[in-house]
Amino acid sequence: MELQLRPFAIRTAEMYSIAMSCGVCENNAGNFSLLPLQDGRYLATFRLFGYWITSGAEHYVTTKELTLQHPDQHLFAILDRDFRFVKQLKLVENTYYKPKGYEDKRTYLEDMRLCQWGDEIYGASATFYTDSGQWEKMGLEVQKISLLGDEAVQATHLWNSHEKGIEGRHKNFMSVPGKLFTYVTGTSSKGTCLIDISTTATTEVMNYDPDDLYRGNTPLLKWGDGYLTICHKLTKDEFGRKRYLNYFVKYSKHLVPTRISSPFKLCESNIEFVTTMLQQGDSLLIGVTEADESPWLLEFNADELLGIVNMK
Repeated sequence: MELQLRPFAIRTAEMYSIAMSCGVCENNAGNFSLLPLQDGRYLATFRLFGYWITSGAEHYVTTKELTLQHPDQHLFAILDRDFRFVKQLKLVENTYYKPKGYEDKRTYLEDMRLCQWGDEIYGASATFYTDSGQWEKMGLEVQKISLLGDEAVQATHLWNSHEKGIEGRHKNFMSVPGKLFTYVTGTSSKGTCLIDISTTATTEVMNYDPDDLYRGNTPLLKWGDGYLTICHKLTKDEFGRKRYLNYFVKYSKHLVPTRISSPFKLCESNIEFVTTMLQQGDSLLIGVTEADESPWLLEFNADELLGIVNMK
């Protein structure tokens, strides 16, 4: 039986008000990622829901103005040290790769994971290309994120799984000294692959999960002499419905998984996604959404939390 961790949180903060401060409806803002900046503030990016079709029915609908303002479903904002909204950043340029045969289709960039490598910021997003809203040609896009002063942001294409001939869908990446890696999951025969994108090479560094069970990792957090992340596993409840369970995973300094926690939940609903994790003093800050919506930031005492999930 999985653990329900929300009651152990020191603090909970709703994050959808950040997007609402930018004129976005509450249900249109979902998964988010946070990255500390040198001045103590945070860069935040939210996934926005635009025109979307599921099983022939309109599932999410935004205003025409919102769809035009955010055609690629990303909103960037600056937050203060207490994670309060400061300002929205205008996305002045957004370049990404489109596979051959899909040049005329609309590109959907799903929730972005932010990662710092040296002095530079990168964002990784799962992608699909479609005119109907149905998922087609799933892939992974990595962009370089450039802050232009204190008013604007630029997202520039760096790497795409289809461009390198790698099939698969989900996303995430991590940085370690001298290297930048990305995960590609759902690769029909290879499971989850960890690929070095520090250069133009696409070397498969580690076939970390041949059964493709654990996915959706948060960017690696330096922890002791190794790293810590949260991933999720897709299971089914007693009624056969999809149910997502979360796990902490510890890596050695050589990026070898060394320990996996007990399964846990942060929300009451079956579907939840952990998209960001930060350390702040003795606390771990974990960002989670229910079914891609209703984003929350939860604060835990790190030692207590890792003890509860059998990671100490």
